[in-house]
Amino acid sequence: MLEALKTAASSCTTRGEPTIEEVRRRAQWLLQGPVSSGELAFPSRSSFHRLYTEAAASGLLNGRDRWPGRHVVVEAVRIPHPSSLPQGLQVVFAVDTDTAVVLTAVVCEDAGPVDGRVLVARMCVPADLRAEWPSRAAPAQCAIPLVRPMTLVCGWGVGDRGLAEACRRHGIQLLRPRTVAPSERPHGERLVSQAAHSFKEYLVTATARGAPADGWSTATVQELLDRWAAEVWNHTAPPPSAAGPRYGRASGSPAQRYDTLVARIGWVATPLPPQDFLDLLVTRSRTVGPAGLFLDRRRYDGSVLNGLRSHKSAPGGNRSRFEIRTDPYHAAHVWLRDPSGQWLTVSAATASGPLRMSPTSAFERVEARDTKATPSPLRTRQLSSRTAEGAPTPVRYEPAQSPAPEDSDRVRATYHAQLPIEPPVLMAAIDRIEQQIMLNEHAPATRYGLLLHGPPGIGKTTVLDKVAQRHSARMARRPNGPPVPVVYVRLPPATTPRMLLNELAWAVEFPPRARAALTDLARHVCGAITAAGTGLVLVDECHYLQAAPGTTARLQEVVDYLCDRIPATFVFASIPPQLGDTGRQLWPERTQRRLVQVALTPTPPGSSWEATVARAEQALRLHRHAPGTLVQMADHLHHLTGGRTDHLAYLLRSGAIRAIYDGSEALTRDALDILAVSFSLSRP
Repeated sequence: MLEALKTAASSCTTRGEPTIEEVRRRAQWLLQGPVSSGELAFPSRSSFHRLYTEAAASGLLNGRDRWPGRHVVVEAVRIPHPSSLPQGLQVVFAVDTDTAVVLTAVVCEDAGPVDGRVLVARMCVPADLRAEWPSRAAPAQCAIPLVRPMTLVCGWGVGDRGLAEACRRHGIQLLRPRTVAPSERPHGERLVSQAAHSFKEYLVTATARGAPADGWSTATVQELLDRWAAEVWNHTAPPPSAAGPRYGRASGSPAQRYDTLVARIGWVATPLPPQDFLDLLVTRSRTVGPAGLFLDRRRYDGSVLNGLRSHKSAPGGNRSRFEIRTDPYHAAHVWLRDPSGQWLTVSAATASGPLRMSPTSAFERVEARDTKATPSPLRTRQLSSRTAEGAPTPVRYEPAQSPAPEDSDRVRATYHAQLPIEPPVLMAAIDRIEQQIMLNEHAPATRYGLLLHGPPGIGKTTVLDKVAQRHSARMARRPNGPPVPVVYVRLPPATTPRMLLNELAWAVEFPPRARAALTDLARHVCGAITAAGTGLVLVDECHYLQAAPGTTARLQEVVDYLCDRIPATFVFASIPPQLGDTGRQLWPERTQRRLVQVALTPTPPGSSWEATVARAEQALRLHRHAPGTLVQMADHLHHLTGGRTDHLAYLLRSGAIRAIYDGSEALTRDALDILAVSFSLSRP
């Protein structure tokens, strides 16, 4: 039966992905002999559907109709640039849909199309071969798996000049998005979107800390992009969601999925021949002088040019012009053809080299808890699950480590602007929410949600962020984790029940039908979130919920319906329920019986407050700050802030940045008093 199922799934000739019923009819036709003779009992419709689903999830239907390079999507995505460029940067990704491997990615400042021929060259030759290709033999294992595209789907942002001819010469089928089967298109677009989001997160981590000092040049961002593709996405990124029911849920990193498919099909791709690789690059001509050759305001020089300096085409004539091949998106090397026809690799003499990643940097020493120092921005989408889960470390009264000399003031100021402040009350709230999630996963009866409430600025969003990161990381470690483990929505003012339902639907990428009735919309949201496997739904700023004018929809009824129908834990963050008319309307007594209240309050003076101050002082990176100074001022800091950790965070972060730029390099009582008085942070 299983062999017939696999044969039927691979032999269906319908356009795009076949339905389960089409596979079932094909399997019935294949097994009509054994079934009619009584040797085999064909399963019922529901049993066949279950068998198909299990086989697809186990990877048994991923036959030889899938291989690396079968379908490669090339799309341009505009990402916000960390510097002052108003339009950001355009990044072009080439992603294999079967393995999720990023073949190549390039950065360009202008809005013009990228050179399609160069993209083909970068895809067909690994990055670690390009530097001295063709003089170096291929290594046994490349940093990025080599994927030769067989079908290339080019979206906007890729130029047509020479691309069609290059694809024809190398046996690549070139398609445009409008000609792609509807079953393939959403998966490729989703992969590119996930890759762009992952790279944007990578740009703001401590790993990329050398880029701001370099001015965020395009060359610097391109180097970071190459490193991200080789070290982060292809080898450590969690797998994207599957393409469809036939493919099942992918497991492992893109590199592991590549190894699995290669082992299944029994062959691997090889790089382009050297001459074919160079023919795809941009052709230029330059003379070689005593200082080397100059190209695009860069100087290239090396010992390989010693015999060509001031070379003349004829005695007494002008200097000879040599043919140059260059990759405009990798300026570290160019290739020069000498008079004998041999290609020489010439390195940039003025290249800045790799970004500074000193292991002795203060940022490297705290990189293990970088997710605490740099919370990822919350979105109404699936939250990143690459954050490692871990309980808060115990407080140790150790002196602050001195920053490394090479860390600039700007880099240290950026770090102190994100100084981690973790009071025990927030960690206790996180533990309480995680315990409720575990209880709801295995509870046989009613599931309870949570109402996280406290005054504005107390840390409700921080708690939701931490819970989302840790839950996503926990789900990512499961073999068949859900594609959308966490849904987070942040409500704007005057949010109606319909707006809440729409936000939840868009969060799992299942947009609702336009002008749907409220009842249909609620059913749609319940089905979408359940299908996505979401186990945690976070609703922030829910005190903005209110009934639409002229309607009789009761907010608590919508909340009750969602909590009853969706097998997930709901966490609502709000101001205290008794504050304001909206709070009384949203959280009546009946609804509060379904929500376990978790209150966030200011930290009282004592050992808990001193531990919070000590942990923050330990994270400081100031040259002349005396260890233990803030711990001695713990009572005074409590008087200034009223025990509010957001006020404490503001005082320490702004005080540290001011100490860096005025040269004092220490936090003093007078400086903190001035900041507290200026912004009215003293206790009322």
